[in-house]
Amino acid sequence: MSANSALAYAIVRIALGLDFFCHGFFRLLTLGAFHERVVEGFAKAHSPLPHALVSPYAFAISFFEAAIGALLLIGLATKPALIATALLILSFMFGSGSEQKWTAVSTQLLYAVIIAGLVAFLAQNHYSVDRLLARNGDRGPAAKGTER
Repeated sequence: MSANSALAYAIVRIALGLDFFCHGFFRLLTLGAFHERVVEGFAKAHSPLPHALVSPYAFAISFFEAAIGALLLIGLATKPALIATALLILSFMFGSGSEQKWTAVSTQLLYAVIIAGLVAFLAQNHYSVDRLLARNGDRGPAAKGTER
């Protein structure tokens, strides 16, 4: 593939990483308030999901988003980070569906399409830490799936 394909891949991967990193990082700065909003939102929507699941999940989301976002930003462990991102988005879709927030589910579906595209074209992940590690002979789990 061309250098343009690799550049396009990097742009989308970095944009997705920045999106998730910012969501997580800035929510961590106000974690208590974010947790409260999520728990109250599920209660007001009469979601069938129990408080015992919603509350710890509402605390954990921000940490996962920030970590996954950081990995995607630099292109480290890209394939596992994309899989984790897909699982996170699927959980968001389930939660939004339980609240009957169909506009949110539609937006999350677009994220799933972007993630699927990044997984499908993982061989284009040239501008990444994974690629640097592969060039230097490290064929560990982080570099797998990025070779041609």
